[in-house]
Amino acid sequence: MKVYILVDDQKIVRCLASDECNLHKDKLSMKKYHVEREGTIGDEYDSKAKKWIARPENYPSPSGKEQNEMKINQEIRRTAIESLKSTGQLPPDYE
Repeated sequence: MKVYILVDDQKIVRCLASDECNLHKDKLSMKKYHVEREGTIGDEYDSKAKKWIARPENYPSPSGKEQNEMKINQEIRRTAIESLKSTGQLPPDYE
């Protein structure tokens, strides 16, 4: 699938949209490309090689609310596994 990307002066993708009109208006001064999607916001895009380079260190961090939801889901999973093990619905060594 082709997408529009806006890339800063360090070749980092700062905006990505399926439609050009959905790009962030405050970032339109950046270089724009219409490319096959092989990466995400925060990755590097080499326009000469037409290649995405993963840069996970640039990925957005989860918000406080998202972090709390992850903790809740982990606890729900842990509790469910323990319960299912104790009733024999899961093997004792299931993780």
